[in-house]
Amino acid sequence: GNAAPALIASTDNNPAYIIAELGINHNGNMDTAYKLIDRVKSCEANAAKFQLYSVDSLFPKKEISVNL
Repeated sequence: GNAAPALIASTDNNPAYIIAELGINHNGNMDTAYKLIDRVKSCEANAAKFQLYSVDSLFPKKEISVNL
């Protein structure tokens, strides 16, 4: 369903800047990422933050070959 709008504290001189944390929810799929961006836009967030990673960046090749 549709949630009620949240009231975010801000001052006249310093409005709140809302960043939507999307993490890895796109599962590496660009179509899904674009759909998430559309949702962020419809929620009027100021920015979207994604996370990207590769197995090679998380685990040394030695670990991968030993544990396969």
